Amino acid sequence: MISCKENAMQTKRVMRTLPALMISLSISLSFAVSNSQAQSIIGALADDGPTETIELTVSPAASPSPAFKYRLTVLPHQTISGNAASTYMRSLAEGGLRSPLKRISDKFGLESHSWYDSQQFKDVAPEKILEASAEFDDYVREYLARATMQRDCDFDLGMEDLQGERAIGFSLSFEQETRSMSRVLGLQTRAAIIEGRFADAVALMRMNYQLAQNVAQTPALVAGLIGIAEVGITNHGMEQLIAAEGSPNMYWALTELPRPIIDLRRAMRLEMQWGERLIPELAEAQQEHTDQEWNSLLNKISGRFADGMLFAQVQNGPSGVAERKPVPQDAMMATALGLASYRSAKKRLIAGGETKDNVEAMSVSEVLMKDAARELTRISDFAEKEIYLPYPQSANRLDRVEDFLIGEEKRNSPGAIFASMILPAAIQVRRAQLRVDRNICALRAIEALRMHVAETGVLPSSLDEINIVPVPDNPATGKPFRYRLKDGAAVLDLPRDGLNLYWKRYVIRLR
Repeated sequence: MISCKENAMQTKRVMRTLPALMISLSISLSFAVSNSQAQSIIGALADDGPTETIELTVSPAASPSPAFKYRLTVLPHQTISGNAASTYMRSLAEGGLRSPLKRISDKFGLESHSWYDSQQFKDVAPEKILEASAEFDDYVREYLARATMQRDCDFDLGMEDLQGERAIGFSLSFEQETRSMSRVLGLQTRAAIIEGRFADAVALMRMNYQLAQNVAQTPALVAGLIGIAEVGITNHGMEQLIAAEGSPNMYWALTELPRPIIDLRRAMRLEMQWGERLIPELAEAQQEHTDQEWNSLLNKISGRFADGMLFAQVQNGPSGVAERKPVPQDAMMATALGLASYRSAKKRLIAGGETKDNVEAMSVSEVLMKDAARELTRISDFAEKEIYLPYPQSANRLDRVEDFLIGEEKRNSPGAIFASMILPAAIQVRRAQLRVDRNICALRAIEALRMHVAETGVLPSSLDEINIVPVPDNPATGKPFRYRLKDGAAVLDLPRDGLNLYWKRYVIRLR
């Protein structure tokens, strides 16, 4: 029980550091915005049935001879010197992409950014697809074909060196621009398939897969997500190729692709240290300071938050580009929240090994700084070790991490709130990485089906019947994909598998 006198003394100590306590409210408001968005995304995945059904009518197709007649990668001795990043950037600087995009929009009155998707734009006349694709022939030949052959790709952004507000205010607008490049390659892939130019279609998909991997080399989760989206565009093209009459079997070409195709480990390792990079003063919490120095460190942090420079809502500005708008502060709410956090912070420090006398002797600033640093490390470590586990082992554990983070954030611990702002994003990116890898494995399974039909003349009643090549397992579970025959068609399901993934279903019929 805390006496009235002790309570009054603690209140006075907190009031003296009021500017520093603004951080608690700022973080809480920002987390509420991001958490609400995340919950709406998860809620959209709550349906019991398939989210997307892809119907493919396929022809039997044996393995090519030689097996790697078609490749989706560039062999080492076929690469050329140069930095792909420079070639990509030069292509945009010279207007090589914007002009044809505008001509297509003006001519057809239909945005071309999704023409690569035959499911969404199945009614677009083939001649329009071919005419639109031709607008980009020079661009692809002069820039993208060269860039995706070049040996190196370094955007040289220095992400590792950024700290403070620069760590979140840094623009990755160029990486976003590469989505247009990927869509163009997807459009050209669709045109090549329409004309039966299968070797050209494979070459265009090779460029697209390589573009995605190049973009994802930037050590930022946003760049990884862009690369994942570009792999998704390329996978659309692969579905169209598989469904085209007389198309080659791509089982071995897909098998050669790296796994995971988008490597996020470097970005994960950097962004999991996001709290210390955003608030470098936390790294000094392990050192000894005078009371004045502790106050100065905490006031530096609170100054950024009071200006709305660290945590802010993202809105579209007048130019249509995302801009950060400061989150409003409320001094009284910050005071109340800071007082509650101060009391619980003392308890956590004592539970963590500090003596009660030492903690009572600390200033409010020292208590809050040390507690925030320790809690950030503890919770980040808890989540990070789950993220690095293989998919089948992490399937249910990631859900438990999210539940844990929600519980931690509700404690109003600044360190817990710091951690809770980046870790859910890391978990969602991990799932996005799994989604495209799972899709590539499913495409390999479909190509194994086509090989089996080429040999036996019939669809197998189960995947176990296929012995001409190994059928890949579902990487989300480490077990075979769900498969069955229904009404003369093969049904391959990619369910949520306990990972809040969307449920994709392939319905495969023989031509």
